Amino acid sequence: MEVAKCVRVSLMLTLVLLSGAACSSQLKKCVGPSYNGCDLREVDFSNRILDDLDFGAADLSRANFAGASLRGSTFSNADLHGANLERADLSGAELSATNLDYANLRKARLDGAVLRAASLWHADLSSASLVNADIRSTEFHYANLKGADFTGVEVDEFTNFSSTVLEDTRVDPQRGK
Repeated sequence: MEVAKCVRVSLMLTLVLLSGAACSSQLKKCVGPSYNGCDLREVDFSNRILDDLDFGAADLSRANFAGASLRGSTFSNADLHGANLERADLSGAELSATNLDYANLRKARLDGAVLRAASLWHADLSSASLVNADIRSTEFHYANLKGADFTGVEVDEFTNFSSTVLEDTRVDPQRGK
């Protein structure tokens, strides 16, 4: 198991180096399971297994995570503006205060994810699954939620669905605890 983790970390470092991505301070800060604060704009992570990694406060704008497994990963305060997360598995991921404006989350799995105070303006979550997700204080302005599953989500009075497409959306919210 430890060997697999080392291979994954080596693969990530290779991807970072090949893409020309760098941290705002030092590249060596990006080595390991934490990419907190790294500049990873437009990096292609598609179809990769990236579970339990820390991308907190990273710039991942326009990054491609299509089909990637990101289970349990942390993206708190990250910028995923315009990122492609189509069919990505973000189950149990931490996405609090994350910018997901204009992100493609079609058919993404966000079951049990924490999106508290996230911004999803104009995001496409059509056919996405957010079962038991925490979406308190999250902004879904002008988002496409057609066919999404919001069963058991935690909401509060600040969760905003203004001007969203809700056609065929399954909603069975719980009030925040």
